[in-house]
Amino acid sequence: KGEREREREESEKQEKSSGGVYGEKSKELRAAERETAMKELKETYPEPTTEQKGEMKNAAEAGDVGEIAALGEQNPRLLVEPVVESDGWTALMWPAYQGHAAAVSLILSGGDASSSSSNSSSRLVRAAIDINAQERRSGSTALIRASAKGHASSVELLLAHADIDVNAQSSKG
Repeated sequence: KGEREREREESEKQEKSSGGVYGEKSKELRAAERETAMKELKETYPEPTTEQKGEMKNAAEAGDVGEIAALGEQNPRLLVEPVVESDGWTALMWPAYQGHAAAVSLILSGGDASSSSSNSSSRLVRAAIDINAQERRSGSTALIRASAKGHASSVELLLAHADIDVNAQSSKG
């Protein structure tokens, strides 16, 4: 087992043994961290333009990791906010739906192609990503979309994320 997985298991054991309801405190803390990170991103980076959102949507849908990384470097908010306002699809939803596992991995890493945890915007993006964001029409998440299309590699990456809600449901159940 990897070090991160061992740390997560240890954290789960401590939470369970503390007498608290497993997961509740963790979810609240992670939600607060996500909100703080999103606030910092909004204070640091401008609102992405419609053109930038369109470029990110196209890059994410095509699984173009180079373009996703470049756009995310220009404005990290593109990696966490809806890139298509009308339906609420985030940059993560597109490659998950299309089965572009490398793009899913890049976005989950905060858009840092080198996976360097020292990049402050990457840390903010990782903290701000709402992996369970639901698109507006059906309420589907990236996991629901990837699962429905049978994209096992994308599903595995999403399931490895600490905040994934495997019980999320779309409006279709």
